[in-house]
Amino acid sequence: MTWPEIVRMAVHNLWQRRFRTALNLIGIVIGCVVLLMTAAGAAGVRDAFQALFDASEFAKQIEVYRTHGSRSEPPDGTIIVSGNMSDERRERIRERLVQQWKQKRADRKDHPINAETLAKFAAIEHVQAVVPHSYISCRVELVGADLPISDMAAVSTAAAGMDASGLSSPDLPADEILAGVTGAGPPSNSLRRSVIEGSILEDNDHSGALVHEFLAYQLGFQSDEDLKRLVGRTIRLKWKITGKASSLFEMFSSHAGQIPSDFLAQQTQFTAAFQQLIADLDRTTLSGEQKALLRQAMDASAGQSRALADVVKEKTFTIRGIYRSGAGESLSSLFYQQLMGENVEIQIHRDVAVDWQLAEVKHHDFHSAVLIVDSSRHLREVHDRLEASGWRVFSAVRIMENINWQIDHNQWVVFGVAAAILLTAAIGISNTLIISVMERTPEFGIMKSLGAKDRHLVALMMSEGAMLGLIGGVLAFVLSWSMSFVAQVFVRMYLESEIRGQVTGPLFRFSIPPVLLMLGISVIVCVGASIVPAIRAARLDPVVAMRRT
Repeated sequence: MTWPEIVRMAVHNLWQRRFRTALNLIGIVIGCVVLLMTAAGAAGVRDAFQALFDASEFAKQIEVYRTHGSRSEPPDGTIIVSGNMSDERRERIRERLVQQWKQKRADRKDHPINAETLAKFAAIEHVQAVVPHSYISCRVELVGADLPISDMAAVSTAAAGMDASGLSSPDLPADEILAGVTGAGPPSNSLRRSVIEGSILEDNDHSGALVHEFLAYQLGFQSDEDLKRLVGRTIRLKWKITGKASSLFEMFSSHAGQIPSDFLAQQTQFTAAFQQLIADLDRTTLSGEQKALLRQAMDASAGQSRALADVVKEKTFTIRGIYRSGAGESLSSLFYQQLMGENVEIQIHRDVAVDWQLAEVKHHDFHSAVLIVDSSRHLREVHDRLEASGWRVFSAVRIMENINWQIDHNQWVVFGVAAAILLTAAIGISNTLIISVMERTPEFGIMKSLGAKDRHLVALMMSEGAMLGLIGGVLAFVLSWSMSFVAQVFVRMYLESEIRGQVTGPLFRFSIPPVLLMLGISVIVCVGASIVPAIRAARLDPVVAMRRT
């Protein structure tokens, strides 16, 4: 017998028993549909979440803080956890003790976030932008005479004589509105969605500013038409650079109770003695060179008097747009929002804000910074690199990995259900084929008497099983593809209700490898189910078989 003859006989036998064939196909199709729909759904949902993460600026942010502890590990034998407890609890307590040990040996100077550190962050692969957290308290006034001033603006200016700490600022006039200024992030979809009038700040725009809608209301621009007229106007920002003298006074005031009285007396005597020395410098027996050095030091000190005193500066910006709070994306509630300036009235270019803060005598560095990665796929790589360098890091990487874990976990659960269905179908197919062998015993006896070999009968039965698997796999693919259009509607509604946002893209992705794998599994299961019937058919004695009815 040739293979074409075996295939024709297999097709004829399946068609002759088409009702039984259909019952066998039902189990195969159901198992394959569950298998394929699970694989396609998991791939589609994972791609949909990945697209949301990639479109989310918050999901691509990494918050970097100053190190909160020593990077060195405690020596062996330093951390000992005593008491009778489980190994899991002992390990948890040991981790906390190690954390305390590192915190006591922390050195803030070891990991400052300054201009040099920001440059190092920007040089990290896959980091698109670095936005340090800066906050400058300024007074705002619009340049020009034709300004709509409302009662609300008048009320607001009455409180303008108070700075961010609640202390009065006599160096600045009290007829301007107090506002917080921070650095804006790079152009993004979230920032565009937050702008209700005008445009966002471009990456090379150092003279533009974004104004919060509440500040616009305080300035008297209340209606929507007023906001349109506000775009393009010029605002003047005034801020105070605190001198060294004020910084020393603040430090002294905050720690005065901790300084011994005899130390203060010594400092007072030293200051008086030094002033007397300078006044009587010509009467001393010091050499001319020594007197010249002292006078040179005094001249240098006088040249630095501006640094000792507070300085009020001002700068003008052009209003590019008006933005509002809470205009992020659907996944923003999952992540730590820092970049949108939710509680800040003015956003300027981040480089300008950095220069402002670093100009402060008491602010030579930053408490934290945000690193924006080019893709959420690279978030883990950058996150681990920063942690390995000793930085305190916070990002959405754990949230993303937890979502992927949940998808994989549920996927394998459904795969288990599909495997149970296919196993049940295989048992049914094997039983059906065994019955078919018993029914066709005389037929097999005639075939063997006409010269059919045992391998021909084995090939015939396994061909029938392979055809069942192939037909079932094809039907399962067609049915799964058709069902995905309906199932996608309900899955999309469920996901959007959970994340309270819009999910775009197909939620069932049928790629070639899973489809081929499903077809292969279907054929293998059915061929495996036909092995026992095939061996049974091959062992028949042709004379005995022809006598049976």
